[in-house]
Formats: sequence, structure tokens, C-alpha cells
Amino acid sequence: MSKAAQLAALNAAATAGDVAAARRCFESLQPRDRARTVAWNTMLKAHAIAGDLNGATEHFRTQLRHNPGINRRTFGKLIRAAAEAAEPEKGAWFLQQQRASGLEVDMVTYTTVADAFSKAGRPDEAQAFLLRANARGLALDSVAMGALSAGFAKLGQPDKAQHWLEEMVRQGLEPNPESIGAVAAAWAQRGQPLQAEMWLREMRGRQLQPSPSMITSVVHGCSKSGQPKAGAAFVDQLQKEGTTPTVEVYNAMLSGCARLGKTREAEAKFREMLDASLQPDVITFNSMTLA
Repeated sequence: MSKAAQLAALNAAATAGDVAAARRCFESLQPRDRARTVAWNTMLKAHAIAGDLNGATEHFRTQLRHNPGINRRTFGKLIRAAAEAAEPEKGAWFLQQQRASGLEVDMVTYTTVADAFSKAGRPDEAQAFLLRANARGLALDSVAMGALSAGFAKLGQPDKAQHWLEEMVRQGLEPNPESIGAVAAAWAQRGQPLQAEMWLREMRGRQLQPSPSMITSVVHGCSKSGQPKAGAAFVDQLQKEGTTPTVEVYNAMLSGCARLGKTREAEAKFREMLDASLQPDVITFNSMTLA
């Protein structure tokens, strides 16, 4: 196998987060090729995508001993490994080491550490971390604000999540559909479907289409808050606009009916689902049994 093919195989395994396969490819490289920083960083990428922080740290230590050269990508992958493992303190430590090495630290790097705080269920600390970066002169971009919004939304704090969406809009930045959907779902789960609908109108006004998973999240949020009718009304509106509900969306509506013992409503939605030629699954029948 040629050197180019070996490096391509290593990168493919790393991109898939297959640490074992990447290690085999890495070890099969000729010594002079294995000594290159790009090879070490690609192996580090496998650990990062797999969320294997311990493996990434050990690989980094070995990399330092072999001294092939350390760059921003090296630290970026270490920080990503920490983020995937929800270990924000480790991510912050690697960021400090990057800065101490004289390497530039950009907002993307800070956002990755903030993501680690959010994954650990600590969005307030993620916010404080990014605001400190902002105080250093780095501008919060749409990715950073979107990450903060998503972190608060996931923890059921739609007011704080909405703040960052509004800040994006105020600055003329384009929020992505996932961020808007997460805030809408958080409001729905809080029992405030009108707030959820407001953000979905905002999405439609920006010519953005809600994804099936987003619709399911909003309907499920309405169901969990004891307002399945609000979720059903939202789906009805989408149907009028040409969006066909998925099995998952119907399951979310059926779950809400079952939660409140609304047998007739559940049966009506079940018939509607069959009329749409959708195939019921285990979750569908479980909800019908409980309704």
C-alpha cells in the first residue's frame, strides 16, 4: 500500500472514531511517515471523535516524547476529546497549555471547551467561560452563541436559551434551525406552547424548515407538560403548510394522549397515522395500550 493510501486509511478510521483500526493504520506506517506531526494528530483525532480522553492524553504524552512537533490542531483534538467526554476542566487545561505554547487560541477553541461544560450539565459555567474569552477581545460568533443557547435549552432553561438566540438576531447573525428548534422544544416542555410557536414562526419567517426531530421534540415537550392539544395543533398547522408528520411525531402525540388517559384522541390519531400509510412501531402500540 502506498504512503498516500496508508494515510487515507488512517484518516478514514480516525474520522469514524475507530481507535483500534486507526491504531493499526498508524503502527503500519513507515517510521519516517509515523514521525510526521500530521500522522500523530490524525491518530489523536480518532481518540477525540470516540470521546476517549484517557487514550488521547496517553497518545499526547507519547507524542511529546517522540517530539514530532505540536501545533494548534494537536491541542484542538485534545480539547475535542475532553468535550466529547464532558470533562471541561481537562479541556480548559489543554487550552491553557496551548496558550502557554505560544499558539493562538481562537473562539472555536473556547467554544469547544464551553461545549464540554454544557455536556456536563453546567451551561452557566459555559456562559461564564465564553464571556471571559469575549473580555479578552474575542467576539462571540453565531456558533458560540448557538452552543450556549443549546446548552441552556437542553437543561430546560428556555429563558436563558432564548436570550442567546435574541442576541444572535440582534447582531444580525443567522441562528441555525437546530438552535431555534431546541429553544422551541424547551418552551413547550416548560408548558408555554405559545413561546414555542413564536420561535417556530421565526423559523418559517427565515424560510427555514423544521426537521422531523425538531417537530417531535416540540410535540413531546407539549405532551410532557400536559398540553397534548397544543402539540397536535402545531402538527395540524404544519400539515396545512405541506409538512407530513413522521411516525415519531405521531408517537409523541400518542404519548401525550396516553399520559392524560385520552383514549378517544389517541384512537383518532392512530387512525390518522394509518391513513397516512405510516407503519406503527413498538412505541406506537405501547402508547395505545396505555391510553
